[in-house]
Amino acid sequence: MPTTGVKVAVRCRPMSKREEQLGSKVCVSVNPAKAQITISDLKNERETPKLFTFDHSYGSESVQPQVFEELGTPLLERALEGINGTIFAYGQTGSGKTWTMMGIESDPGLIPQLNSKLFSRLREVKEGETSSNATVEFLLTASYIEIYNEVVMDLLNPSKKSLEIRESPEKGVFIQGVCEVVCKSEKEIMKLVHQGGAVRRVRRVAATQMNAQSSRSHSCFTIKMEKRKVEEVDGNQKTTMLTSKINLVDLAGSERASKTGASGDTLKEGAAINKSLMALGSVINALGEISKGKQVHIPYRDSKLTRLLQESLGGNASTLMIAALSPADYNHDETLSTLNYARRVKLVENK
Repeated sequence: MPTTGVKVAVRCRPMSKREEQLGSKVCVSVNPAKAQITISDLKNERETPKLFTFDHSYGSESVQPQVFEELGTPLLERALEGINGTIFAYGQTGSGKTWTMMGIESDPGLIPQLNSKLFSRLREVKEGETSSNATVEFLLTASYIEIYNEVVMDLLNPSKKSLEIRESPEKGVFIQGVCEVVCKSEKEIMKLVHQGGAVRRVRRVAATQMNAQSSRSHSCFTIKMEKRKVEEVDGNQKTTMLTSKINLVDLAGSERASKTGASGDTLKEGAAINKSLMALGSVINALGEISKGKQVHIPYRDSKLTRLLQESLGGNASTLMIAALSPADYNHDETLSTLNYARRVKLVENK
């Protein structure tokens, strides 16, 4: 497989009510046609606005179906060809990551739309490849985990037992003992999404000044696909197997304690979140150096998050990062940090 870079998309949400109440001004402009983002420091007029170019850029007027069609559909099609896929959303607390990934029932995000499109495409493939001498069957399983304070927990089989991330030549990186549920319809998958999401909200969501429902953990919903094709070739039965998986990752928001107003356990959780995101940044920096031809150590084992994303960032995979942004000058520094992070991701190459 040829080397492919990790794709990066940036989405800027509308101004929030809180930002409007603070008297914030818009400091981010989006040019979707050129996939560019410009950020200005309104408090320092002498500073030249900074321009960033990515694979896709979306402004506050962007709609969920458009984002899915341009980002989710290509990843789904490659998964049907046997290429693992990962989408992960990154950004500060309250920047709109969960909205892009999940949305609401009347305006679904990437995960619900991908789920719906997945089953329609499976039906199309099955009908197109089935004949008098060939049959095609698909087996789908789903798992849903969270990483909270460097502990991996199962959201589909809730308990106090932590899970371990392992690696083997046969399986690659995997989570030992994770619950994998066979799914035969999009309704069954969405039931698991909501079931795991409810467990996560009870456990790991806290109110901060940046977001009334701030996710305090990273989560990963994984769909594994196995395609089995049996056909008669010259009087002999031939069986072909094709497997792939899609990881849908919602990262907890990066944050500053001074802005979130977090204290006590919530403050400690924020420190753990930032630490794991820093570890992810270190891995991305190392992969960027390797892409330039340098020989450096890649610190995948520095956090559970980077171990989980190891094959997505450095292996045979189709990977997309969605960077979520606030348009408000109140969040200028955090938005600039997210854009710089996204630019480093753009340098990463998968093999």
